[in-house]
Parts: sequence; structure tokens; C-alpha cells
Amino acid sequence: MQESITLSQKVDFPKLITHKISIKYKFLFIGIYLISLPFCTTYIIISQHAMCFVLSYLQLTRYDVLRIVWLKLSVFLYSLYIIAGVLTKSSNMTYRIPYTLMSTFTPPLHGHIYFCLPHILTRSFTMVTNYYMIYSIIQLTTSGELILLYINKTINHLPLDMSTKIKTKLLVLTSYELVNTLKFRLNCTITSCSLRGLNSSRVIYYWHKLFFLALVRFNHICDTLIVDTMHNMYFRNLLYYDQELWFVV
Repeated sequence: MQESITLSQKVDFPKLITHKISIKYKFLFIGIYLISLPFCTTYIIISQHAMCFVLSYLQLTRYDVLRIVWLKLSVFLYSLYIIAGVLTKSSNMTYRIPYTLMSTFTPPLHGHIYFCLPHILTRSFTMVTNYYMIYSIIQLTTSGELILLYINKTINHLPLDMSTKIKTKLLVLTSYELVNTLKFRLNCTITSCSLRGLNSSRVIYYWHKLFFLALVRFNHICDTLIVDTMHNMYFRNLLYYDQELWFVV
């Protein structure tokens, strides 16, 4: 099974530099980063955001299709940030960039460019995009099956009783299936919108209506997934043998 998963990963996923990193160290890095990021200052988060942006771009330099899709998504997200920043009245964070103007007739002119940014909006945007960039890198370099195997081994080494381990594994497997199904449904929705001629300019123009429709669609997909999962568990008599699973799901 391990060999088949590795073969599937090599076929389905592009070969990137981060493929050589062990899953153990990837999880360790993500865990430390998720815990420490809320305690960092906004300037450090912006610097990390720039590093994540450059790293994501370098990872996709050999894959033109993925790089174009990633660039379009980045332009869309930054456009939303600029629109929200213009509509936001408070600007209580100043970001300074030094510059130097060189000329053959005059001495060098040194100065600074000042950017006034809304603090809460900038911090929230950079944190969310940092999480998403790291998630995208992990998704492109690690298959879900290998992640499940690593989590399964980790749960087996935890000092828990067998019943708790089984419930934890069931919760992880159910969450993994729900996330994959949700991603598939959302990708189908995005593809159908693209086939109907919904380009980026129309998205910006009708963003409030599309946002409402996306929330309705997301709510409908979540309800359907939860109902289907409960039906599958009911038909397999999982809830009959262990009533505590009702609280788990």
C-alpha cells in the first residue's frame, strides 16, 4: 500500500523541491508556524507573506499552467484587498520603504516612500493568505493518503485507550473525506461558472451577488455532506454499537 501511494503521488503531483522533506518535519514546521503566527507583529507577518509569495512562485516556475492560475488568484485576492483598503477609513499603520535616486548631474537623493495601511485588515489578510500559501505548498507536495498514514501512526503512539484511538481515527477519516468532497464540489462550481463566461471583470462587478450565492452554495454542500455521512454511518450500524459517536460527529 505504501508503494502504491508513493507511485500515485509521483504521477498525480508535480515534482517540487519540498518533495524531499519528510512529512514529519513538514507537520512540525506547520505546527510551530500556526502556533507562533498570531503572536508575531504585523511587520513580521508582512515579511513572512513576502517570503511565502516568493517561495510559492519559485515552486511553480517549471509549471506554466499552475503558475498562471496562481497568478490570477493572487491578482484577484490583492484586488479585493485594495478595494477593502480603500473603503476602510482607519489607516493606523505606516510602512516605510527607502529609495535612492541616482543622477549624473546632481548628487544622490535619498528618501522614503510611506504607505498608510489599515492595521486590522492588513494583518487579517496576510495571516489568511500565509495559511493558504502553506496549505497549497503542502497540498502540491504531499498526497492525502500519506498524511493519513502519518496521522494514523501518530495516533497509535499516543498514550490513549483503544476506544479513544478508534474514535480519533474515525473523526480524522470523516474530516478528510468531507474536505475532499467539499473541494471537489467547489471546483465543479468554479468550472461551471467559467464555462458560462464568468471572467474576472464580471466577478469584480457582481462580487456582492456572487459572494451571497457562494455562501448559499457552501451551506447547501455542507448540509448534503453531513446528511450523507450520517446515513452511511447509520447503515453500517456504527452509531448503534457506540452511542458516543453521535457527539463525535
